[in-house]
Formats: sequence, structure tokens, C-alpha cells
Amino acid sequence: MMHFFDIKNIAFTALGLPVSYLELVTFLFGLLSTYLASRNNILNWPTGIINAVLYFIVCIQIRLYIELFMQVYILIVSGYGWRNWKTTRGENIITTISIRNRIILAASIIIGTIAFGFFAENLYLLLPSIFVGPAPDAFINSFIMMVSIAAFLLLAKRKLECWILWITGSVVGAALTFKNHYYFLSIEYIIFLGLALYALYYWNRQMKNEQDQ
Repeated sequence: MMHFFDIKNIAFTALGLPVSYLELVTFLFGLLSTYLASRNNILNWPTGIINAVLYFIVCIQIRLYIELFMQVYILIVSGYGWRNWKTTRGENIITTISIRNRIILAASIIIGTIAFGFFAENLYLLLPSIFVGPAPDAFINSFIMMVSIAAFLLLAKRKLECWILWITGSVVGAALTFKNHYYFLSIEYIIFLGLALYALYYWNRQMKNEQDQ
């Protein structure tokens, strides 16, 4: 008998692709966490932690080993973000990063994308028993991952630029998954893109209101 955490326990088929109950609940928690973050609500962190744990289980079953490390990073940053948001509640909290730090951030994303892209592309040479060939779209996926890493850290610090990064990652992710005919994933990225656009507007308005007070 299949249990809830079994990726083969299918809830429905969307656009010709089976979606398990685990994947569905993971997506819903991710959606809820993003919405709460867009509203500057501290509950985005516990719901995000649940999302990361569930996605970790998904990655184990479908052998997305690189994504496993990403979920561990998310768990660590979520703990930090949750604590940081608790201590800054009620203060003038939404801020932006300096031009200097923006340049450093952009350079870090570019360097990280190149370095991790080469690593992911040649991982099959290091672990041939696990990976049968070079990772497809290694550098694009590495870019999305580096953008997500930076966005999570900026979100934990309540920096407005986190949403610009989420928008960038969602656009690239939607285009990549559509190109590879993963249409359900493309829809997910488009939904998160809409939330990120709303969040950028909402956070920017809230930041200006706080500055005017």
C-alpha cells in the first residue's frame, strides 16, 4: 500500500503529467509561504520550512541530489529569517541594499552560476554510478539556484530587492520549463511570478509609508 510520502501516489494528471499528493501539498505550502511573505507576514517562515522538508523528501525519491543541498540551505536561512523577523517586528523594517552591495550581489550570482554550472555539468564524471550524463541546461539551472539563494537571504533580512530576484528567477524558470515541455511546472512558475510582482508593489508601498511616518 502506498503512503502519502510516496511520489508514486498520484493525485491527478495535469497536462499529461502525473502529480503526486506529496508534490501537490509541497506546491500548496510553497504557494502559501510565498503569499505570506508577499504580505510581510512572519508565518511565511514556518510554512516555508514545511515546504522545504516536503520538497527534500521529493528530491530524495526522484534523485535530485543538488536540490537536496538547496533545501538544507533554505531550512538554515528560514530559521535565521524567522528569528530576525521576530526581533524586528514593529520597526521600520523593509529596506534596500546599497549600490555597492548590489554590484557585489550581481557579481556573486554570476561567479556562482559559472562555478556551479561547470560543477553540475561535469558531476556525472565524478559520480557515474548516480548520474548517467551531463546535467541538461546546467548553467541556466545554476543561475536560477544562485538567484534563489540570494533571494532567500535578502528575504530573511527584509530587503526589497529579494522580490526583484524572485521575479527574475520565475521568468527564467517559466521559460526553461516551457521549453522542456514541463507545462505544469511552467504554470507554477507563472503563479509565483504573479505573487512576486504583487509582493514588490506591496513591499515598496509599505516601505514608503514607513518612511513618511
